[in-house]
Amino acid sequence: MNTNRQDATRNTELLMDRTISEDILSEALDYVRDQLIDGLRHGFFELTISCEMVKDRKRRLVIKAGRSEQFTIPADEVERAREKR
Repeated sequence: MNTNRQDATRNTELLMDRTISEDILSEALDYVRDQLIDGLRHGFFELTISCEMVKDRKRRLVIKAGRSEQFTIPADEVERAREKR
C-alpha cells in the first residue's frame, strides 16, 4: 500500500465524535445533506450511514463520506423528530 493510499485510509477511518448538544439530529441531517450535495457536485462519491444503540438509549450515528462523522443522539430527540413528521 503506498503512502497516499495509507493517508486516505487513515482519513476515512477518522472519527470525529460529537457529544450531545442542542438538536444534534438536525445537525446530523444537515451534514448528510451537505455530503450528498458535495458528492453530486463532484460526480462521484460513496456515502455510508450506520447506527447502533449505546448507553442510556442513545443512538450512535456514523456517517462515512471520505472521513467519518459520529453523532450521539438522545432517544427523546429521536422521538421528538418522529412526532414532528
